[in-house]
Amino acid sequence: MGQGSLVPERQPSVPDEEVIETLRAAVARAGRLPRSADLLLCGLCAQYLVDELRDAGLEVVRRPPAGYGQ
Repeated sequence: MGQGSLVPERQPSVPDEEVIETLRAAVARAGRLPRSADLLLCGLCAQYLVDELRDAGLEVVRRPPAGYGQ
């Protein structure tokens, strides 16, 4: 929110590819399968989750940096 503004500025949307990669990396940290199987499964799960977010009408946005607008 900028100074003097009652309406917060719209934050930029995060590209689907970046959300998928972030989710894939988070799921992959479990590390119970061989690496190739982990990567395949994590990629499929991440893509599915992003599709579900979009179907639910949700949008991922990047949080402004600390101290932004002060």
